[in-house]
Amino acid sequence: MLAMFEIDANNLPIVRTRQALLVLDLQNDIVSDGSLLQVDTPPGFLENIINLVPHFRSSNPVLWIRSAFVSSRPVNSLQGESEKVVTDRELPDKQRQYTHSEGSRRGRSRSSLEGSARSRESTGSRVERRDALEVTDDEGADPINETFLTVEPGCAPQILSQESAGSKLTDVVLESVDINKDLFFEKSHYSAFKDGKLVQILRSHFVTEIYICGALSNISIFATAMDAARHGYAITIISDCLGYKSQARHDEAMHQLTQFTGCDMIESQELIHHFQRKARAKPTPPSSRNSRPQPRPRPKNSSLENLMSNLNIAANSSTNSGQSTEPGVVGESSRSSEPQKETHEIPVREPVKRERVQAKVKVRRRNPEPVSGDVTKISNPNNQGKQ
Repeated sequence: MLAMFEIDANNLPIVRTRQALLVLDLQNDIVSDGSLLQVDTPPGFLENIINLVPHFRSSNPVLWIRSAFVSSRPVNSLQGESEKVVTDRELPDKQRQYTHSEGSRRGRSRSSLEGSARSRESTGSRVERRDALEVTDDEGADPINETFLTVEPGCAPQILSQESAGSKLTDVVLESVDINKDLFFEKSHYSAFKDGKLVQILRSHFVTEIYICGALSNISIFATAMDAARHGYAITIISDCLGYKSQARHDEAMHQLTQFTGCDMIESQELIHHFQRKARAKPTPPSSRNSRPQPRPRPKNSSLENLMSNLNIAANSSTNSGQSTEPGVVGESSRSSEPQKETHEIPVREPVKRERVQAKVKVRRRNPEPVSGDVTKISNPNNQGKQ
């Protein structure tokens, strides 16, 4: 039979959980001017991140996450360790048409793509044929695909090679980094949680709620948020701190995140105001659960000696009241029966006072001679011998 114990909530320790800001892939090959990928949409998203970081750092850790190519990572496949991202294949038909028209406005038409493909075929170079729905003009306008960690077998990565200058944080970001306080993490998958190392880092800092920003919203942001939900983290996406290449792919990624993970959306200014109000607020006293119960203060004059003396006085008083009065000690008995003055404030149970009835004391006289009026001589047997 299991014994049941009553648990005192006041003695339980309190572990205060924290929030963390995850900033993804702000690297030279992705967000710098003139880079192959060059994520610069929407305008000002990078500045919003830089403005938010100092306010978030005041009370919570900031984690800078970089990507580095180690091996090709499959995406959106049911086989192997594939990761979930949002590309044109995951868009509904209407959004695919929107992406196609958006790519046409950006400068490259389908006829130009087909013409360049025919010219390459005439020269004998290798051309991969893909379905017309899979290749859109928006995707063809980019020098490389957004799935930058996925390459064909036997091909070398185009960006984010390990230890390369393109894999380092961009100079604008480095100016806002605090080496002494911030954390740094390198990932080789689209999701920062794929290998489990990030979970250990966050647990060591008691992080249970994460805020995510950076690039790309439909690639690394999407894959990281999906895995964070599987680990049980509360997720908040900072909507104006996300970089992307296509509005359609971005909208579909945010739609799927809110649908499958239940994440919240917030703007950076609203989050900054929250931390400013928190900094202005007065510090609250510690919780009563965190404080151990203190012993009650002892009353004044409550020393052990006073307590014992009080008990002795009460015991002597009750003993004297129960003894028979002998002749010759009547004067001492009357003096001892006088009430004692209390010298302490401890509530002590007083002995029950008994009414004393004065009774006539019969004294047996040994000598037939008349007794003199001196009582002290009679009470002293030595005085009798001298007489």
